[in-house]
Amino acid sequence: MNKELTKDNRLFTAAALILGLVIAFIYLGPELAKPFSVQDDFRQSFFWVWSYWDNSLFQNDFFAEMYHSHITRLPILNTIFYFAANLNLDLILFSKQLALIVGALSTLAAYLFMHSFTKNKVIALAFSIFMSFIFYCTDHISASQARSFVWLGLFTYLYLKNINKDLWAALFTFVLLFLSPNTFLLCLGMEGFFWLYKSIEVKKLKLATTNFLSVIFNAVSAFVVYKVIFKDIQTQGVGRPFTVPEMKILPEFNPGGRHPIFGSHLGDGTWWHNEHWGIGVGYLPISIVFGIACFAVVAFFILKLALKQELKLDRTLVSFICSSVTLFFMAQLLFPMLYLPSRYLGVPCIILSSIVIFLAIARLCEFLQSYLADVVKVEADKLLLGSQILISLVFVGFFFLNSAKYIHLRYVEMNPAVQKILVNTPKNSLIAGYPTLPDINAASILTKRKIYVDYERSMAYTHESLNEIRHRNKTVLEMVFATNKEDFLRLAKQEGITHFLALLDLYHPKNLSNLGYIEPYNAYIRDLLKESKGKFYLSELLQSRKERYSLIQISEL
Repeated sequence: MNKELTKDNRLFTAAALILGLVIAFIYLGPELAKPFSVQDDFRQSFFWVWSYWDNSLFQNDFFAEMYHSHITRLPILNTIFYFAANLNLDLILFSKQLALIVGALSTLAAYLFMHSFTKNKVIALAFSIFMSFIFYCTDHISASQARSFVWLGLFTYLYLKNINKDLWAALFTFVLLFLSPNTFLLCLGMEGFFWLYKSIEVKKLKLATTNFLSVIFNAVSAFVVYKVIFKDIQTQGVGRPFTVPEMKILPEFNPGGRHPIFGSHLGDGTWWHNEHWGIGVGYLPISIVFGIACFAVVAFFILKLALKQELKLDRTLVSFICSSVTLFFMAQLLFPMLYLPSRYLGVPCIILSSIVIFLAIARLCEFLQSYLADVVKVEADKLLLGSQILISLVFVGFFFLNSAKYIHLRYVEMNPAVQKILVNTPKNSLIAGYPTLPDINAASILTKRKIYVDYERSMAYTHESLNEIRHRNKTVLEMVFATNKEDFLRLAKQEGITHFLALLDLYHPKNLSNLGYIEPYNAYIRDLLKESKGKFYLSELLQSRKERYSLIQISEL
């Protein structure tokens, strides 16, 4: 009997992994065949990783130095990309393959957790399939960055705690420190609340426990890593970091700016959709997940009472909730040290809501078995199994059939013809253009060339970096709207710009009248347009060449 049970568990575990891979291919697979597509955030901060393939790339690049911390402070992630470089794998394709693998493993971890939690294989498999869909309603896994491991990290940790593998959970938390810091902090917080929970149960602070020792060891490790080893590596900037009061008055970090962290309010509803400072689940309409979860909570307790089962809170979920909420408020107090508050609330809210929904489905099926077994001439076990499968299929199927409304992978593409031109420029080229041109924003990672400035990277957390970004944005806008060749060339030579990507459509009166960028540059654009009086050097140059879209080589002018 035990052998059959073990075989059955292995079958369902394998099914979860295979289905996770299939679902990952459904959503991520099409991107594998697109050589000129790249995930939005990956292009922003991992472009410089090409230097692992060729160390002559991105020499003295301002943005490469800015984004250096995104991987160098994460040794495991860094090693993964070193491994890809040593095998001479294509960086773009590898990032998509990595997302596929992480997605499939996350689905497996979701199944293992839910099965350890409910001991119900059917509900656990349905839960893992639903969570696999949820993964791609956010851009976490598709980003192939540290946050891509949040689902895998949390579900694996929760699974280890549920099967009472405290030592393995502590070691896994330590590993997360070098792979996904936000996930590490959530697990570290849970370790602390597990210890507190046990101490309250026995009415005594127990210091010689795995949980307490894990908290001390991992907390000290985090301090050593970030305050000693990587103390001089800033996140998204080089120089003196802004304080939070300073950031709150900067237009870059408020509505209309490049990174609107602040400025949302609970009263007008903007806080709920703020993926930076608010709850952080704006990708998936809250009315669906949390609305269903609210009904599920009511149903869960009603069915518990109807089945006369004891009502008690699970220690794992209580620790999860406490860690999430505590870190959400700590991140607000210690921002940007702990980075964005939503990193600690958004994903846990989705996980907890989904758990409640499937627990309610399980209880509903038990209710149907208990009260309909005598009415429906079907064996109780078969009735329970059938109801579990049917209700799960209806719930999960609804989302899959409407997946186009929710999927949020954020892959962007570059014009293949432009890519071919830019990739053939010298390796030390410095290319400029209007900052919102899609090809400019993707050029660094898809052509391996330095970009003077673009919309994607027009933000920074340090004084020196932001000052340079503002200077570059204003300079490139002056070049875009320059009225004569002399001013255009003077600015290009002053900044070391070797090529300029120009688009004639930009100068059409209709486009100029509706032209908008990010704050604080809109007023500057309006002033430049007033001074130009409708005369633009690049517009005249493109018209004389009879070109709509062109890469201009500065030396040829």
